[in-house]
Amino acid sequence: MDDETDAGRRAAQQACDMQGLMERLSEMTEKQERYRRHLSAARVVSQAQAVAERRAELEREERRLAEDLAQSPFGSVEEAQDAMLGVVEIARLSDEIETYRESYAAAIARCIKPQG
Repeated sequence: MDDETDAGRRAAQQACDMQGLMERLSEMTEKQERYRRHLSAARVVSQAQAVAERRAELEREERRLAEDLAQSPFGSVEEAQDAMLGVVEIARLSDEIETYRESYAAAIARCIKPQG
């Protein structure tokens, strides 16, 4: 009968252990779900902070643009863009300026040249 008693005790212990494991599993499942919700909320907060930082950066850039525009002769960004010269126009003006400098230097040289 001792064998039956030991077997009964072992079975009772196993049942008790199993019950403890089932309770622990339930607790761990709930904890895991709380962690998932927390992690999801943390991601949302992180994304919101990134959006807020980007928005603040864009607002600073917008203020700087408005300040620069206010100090310029242009009434709008479009007007300033329309006034921009293209690469070809800049090259043509650079050539024209260089020709003017050469002509000016030649005129100065003629004026300085001793008359004789």
